[in-house]
Amino acid sequence: MVMNVSGDGLVLFGVAAAVVLVIVLEGWRQRRIYGKPSGRPNLQGVGMLELQKHLQADRRVETLVELQRDESAETEHDEAGGPRRP
Repeated sequence: MVMNVSGDGLVLFGVAAAVVLVIVLEGWRQRRIYGKPSGRPNLQGVGMLELQKHLQADRRVETLVELQRDESAETEHDEAGGPRRP
């Protein structure tokens, strides 16, 4: 039996194969970073850890900006010794 596959069918098959390949490669990447999964892998938990790492970097930047603002507000004074007005 010979199957006749149109161009659209080949494109759909290629897209499905690419999605499966991306999922498998992501699993290998996470295994390399986090180690072998336990008996019950928790992909949602791993995704939340990734998100947390990204958010912590943003929080560090916000904290540094706040510290810099506080320090600059403390050190800015006019010549008379009072606080400088904008």
